[in-house]
Amino acid sequence: MKRTILLLAAALACPAAAAAAGTLPEPGARSVSLTLDGSFDKYGNTRSEDLRAGLEFECASALKLGRSALDWNVEFYYSYSRSVTDGRPTKAVSEGLDLAKLLLSGWGGEELGTVKPYLLAGVELTWLKEPDEEEPGRYISSRFLSPTAGAGVEVKLNHRLSLSAEYRQNLTGGDRRISGMTLGLNYAIFGAEEEEGTSPGNGPDD
Repeated sequence: MKRTILLLAAALACPAAAAAAGTLPEPGARSVSLTLDGSFDKYGNTRSEDLRAGLEFECASALKLGRSALDWNVEFYYSYSRSVTDGRPTKAVSEGLDLAKLLLSGWGGEELGTVKPYLLAGVELTWLKEPDEEEPGRYISSRFLSPTAGAGVEVKLNHRLSLSAEYRQNLTGGDRRISGMTLGLNYAIFGAEEEEGTSPGNGPDD
């Protein structure tokens, strides 16, 4: 049921967000991208791995904010995290929805074509399996829903592929709050802007 709610929210968020901003994008401005992020850390007797995959939808492009411009994206994602401390693993599986991923696409009247910093906010449903501190060998399972927030930077490599570095954190959950830094890839499946210019032999005079 909660998964269905997240999917419905993703479907409704784009037009609602654009309408609230007072700008409805043209159909050609929308795009859908596949995202893949991951990280691996090791320090002392502790190591952790994190993997996240998702679909990102561009809702509105170049929303005006004074002399600056924002791209408004929405992403539905699935993530898997595992950490091991002194041989005892803790696993977390999450499904989340970034309702507002705001990329800075223009500053001072100039377009930012290659590097775009961004902020994000959303909600995440997490299933957690962790070792019982009081009874060795026993594990405790729990589930919680939490708002999330984060920041990152996206570097465009070409009209379809970009790299990103991102930090995000759950805002509730006490000691069970999940946070971390990830590096990832973003590939536009369709709707990406084609590179400017024409290939030789395809000009208007040919």
